[in-house]
Amino acid sequence: MTAHLLPHPLLRPASEGISPAFHHWQVLTDAYARQLEALRRREPGASAALTRISSDLAAFQKDPTHFGPLSR
Repeated sequence: MTAHLLPHPLLRPASEGISPAFHHWQVLTDAYARQLEALRRREPGASAALTRISSDLAAFQKDPTHFGPLSR
């Protein structure tokens, strides 16, 4: 798992005991929020990262058992 997809350390304890699918969704949405903020700051690569995460979220919506993006 790449560092930019890791949930904020304060969120990790809340993730314990929840379903893997919900945790996966949480990781993706947290990453999306971080990249949206990076895009607002005009950071290089933020747009491409946001596009990848958006695609991952769309794939997850179609199949919640899809865990591919986190295993890159």
